[in-house]
Amino acid sequence: YIQMICCIFMGSLGNLKKFFFNIRKIYVTAEKIMRKIILQMNMTLDGMITGENGEMDWMLWNKKLDEFADDIIDSSDLILLGRKTAQEFLDYWPDDKSEFARKINECPKIVFSRTIKNIKSKSTNVSVINENILEEMTKIKNQSGKNIVLYGGAEIVQSFAKLDLIDEYRLVLNPVVLGGGKPLFKNEKFKLKLLKTEEVGDGCVILYYAPDRK
Repeated sequence: YIQMICCIFMGSLGNLKKFFFNIRKIYVTAEKIMRKIILQMNMTLDGMITGENGEMDWMLWNKKLDEFADDIIDSSDLILLGRKTAQEFLDYWPDDKSEFARKINECPKIVFSRTIKNIKSKSTNVSVINENILEEMTKIKNQSGKNIVLYGGAEIVQSFAKLDLIDEYRLVLNPVVLGGGKPLFKNEKFKLKLLKTEEVGDGCVILYYAPDRK
């Protein structure tokens, strides 16, 4: 404000314009480097992401959901995984020869675990975070880059939700009721606002939510 008053007092319109331009540049730069963490998850009508024994054979898939998954990985340059999800995920994709698998395999990955320091898998470019999730992820979100995709599992999703680290929830709602299993959320309480819905066939609907941070 002092600089603005001085510029006006001296009649230096050019300096005043430069001042506002620099302020705008700071805000635009900050906006560009703030990356979003996007949760992609399939779930049932009763809120489960797996059956009681880890079953996922209830999950429906089609071409529109292929495009949905492609859009997310194309707009991301980092994958986040919980430890339990990580091992199967990291061993599966290197053997897949599809174009989608190529994108997955080229993308750096972070595994969250309280117990292991490194993880042995077929995948490369994998790192591990053991503690200070909020601090570490805040640093990463403020680095330049694309968005960050969180694939699960339930425990790390619940931890991220409690820390308010998830910026967008993209939930594929399957027309299935399991009556039991592993829920996506457990003992969490927070508000979300609906961004949009998208019908993708076979009775599936994608729900796009963001945290209600009012």
